Amino acid sequence: GGIFALSLALAPALAKLGRFVALPASAHEPLRQRMVLMRQAGEAARALYAHLQQPEARAVLRRYGFMLPGEA
Repeated sequence: GGIFALSLALAPALAKLGRFVALPASAHEPLRQRMVLMRQAGEAARALYAHLQQPEARAVLRRYGFMLPGEA
């Protein structure tokens, strides 16, 4: 057993290898991460930043266990 990211447990390649139990939110402090786009970022970084704001990308993040800002 071990503790690891829910996103890994939900990944298709790993999900079929065993079982997992998500820790209840009350058992830990939230891990708050932010996305930053540096001023000198290239076009690829800007495109990724814009893509991750789209509903389709947000749906993928949710599917793999990420809670997005403004969501419970």
